[in-house]
Amino acid sequence: MSTVGELACSYAVAKLVKSKLKECAKWSLDSAAIGVVWLDDQLLVIPTVTGHLYLFTRDGVVIHQTSFSVDGSSGNDLISYHTYFTNVFGNPEKAYHNSVGVRGASVYILGTARLVISRLLPWKERVDVLRRGGDWMGAFNMAMSLFNGQAHGVVDLPKTVDAIREAIAPSLAELLLSYVDEVFSYITIAFSSQIEKNGVTNEPNSGTNNVNLEIEEQYNRVGGVAVEFCVHINRMDLLFDEIFSRFVAVQQRGIYFRYIHQLPSLVLHFIKEGI
Repeated sequence: MSTVGELACSYAVAKLVKSKLKECAKWSLDSAAIGVVWLDDQLLVIPTVTGHLYLFTRDGVVIHQTSFSVDGSSGNDLISYHTYFTNVFGNPEKAYHNSVGVRGASVYILGTARLVISRLLPWKERVDVLRRGGDWMGAFNMAMSLFNGQAHGVVDLPKTVDAIREAIAPSLAELLLSYVDEVFSYITIAFSSQIEKNGVTNEPNSGTNNVNLEIEEQYNRVGGVAVEFCVHINRMDLLFDEIFSRFVAVQQRGIYFRYIHQLPSLVLHFIKEGI
């Protein structure tokens, strides 16, 4: 719903408990709000007169803050308003009727010079943005949060954890295999480039040793990520099939089995954590 005029800068969330409203959260914003709208039934969006957009859980926990001002514009006239109403002193009062609306996972804000659209990215697109940006660990953390049913601001997934896991399972497997393929490809190219630079020799030297240690470290990192991720999402078939074949293809069977031997302790860890 839209507000009539600007709201005060302090806000509270209250729940109806036994016919009484009980305050469960309270917070303040940088400036007065001009609207209150819901995305799905879980997320509360509040834009302010200074061009800030706040995203809250329904319990009042802030999970994101951004700006919807364009080209660095600021001031109190970013959003369209009318002055048909007057306050108790008889002065015109700014009112923002129909200046903020929602459709699906998008918030529409009608400005004085433009229409601003702020959209919640679908869960898969969020993971892909991190992956394309090279933040593989961020992508895996996001994926595991989704798998655990702990991700905030997700409106395009089922409500139950079991249904979420079933829906995202193929994408999680694809994410891991893409990570392994990309890192292995990088190692191969980097190693070949180093050989061309130093020349092929049977004599050990510090440069060659450093390269070999770096390559082993990269393979070890991939092995650790693959094992932990597969255990976490309960995809041991993926670990023993496609992940194994990729390690064999780059002649790193030893590193693979080194991490496989750690499986009992990893499994016990996840059981202890209730995952």
